[in-house]
Amino acid sequence: MSTVQNVRIRIRSVIDQEEILIETTGEYRLDGDTHLLAYTDYAGNQITKNGLFIGPDSMLLHRVGAFSGDMLFDPKQDTGMDYQAAAVGNRFRIHTSLYAVSRTPAGISVKLVYQLNPQEEEISAEQEIEILF
Repeated sequence: MSTVQNVRIRIRSVIDQEEILIETTGEYRLDGDTHLLAYTDYAGNQITKNGLFIGPDSMLLHRVGAFSGDMLFDPKQDTGMDYQAAAVGNRFRIHTSLYAVSRTPAGISVKLVYQLNPQEEEISAEQEIEILF
């Protein structure tokens, strides 16, 4: 297990054609072949703590706070998730159509394309996550 490093994080999300850009800081460490990242989202007076477990074949996003839930992005299988936001819960199915992790000269890059509730009330999304050392 490696030591914890402070890192800069850039997240570009596009959800149903609406783009959201987040730049923040967090803590990173490598555990075997899994990249572990912890950071906090601040939206107004609401706080969400996030943990990303970035493996070679799939990624888990664990959120606690204003938004709570676990999202597993695995291109080999659809996964389910229970999501809580502002005391309202919902159940989604996640279909991951692209998941790629690469090392860059500046850090780690993750590309993700997924759909929530495919073939029903579909929400299309993509994310690019950069972890900068």
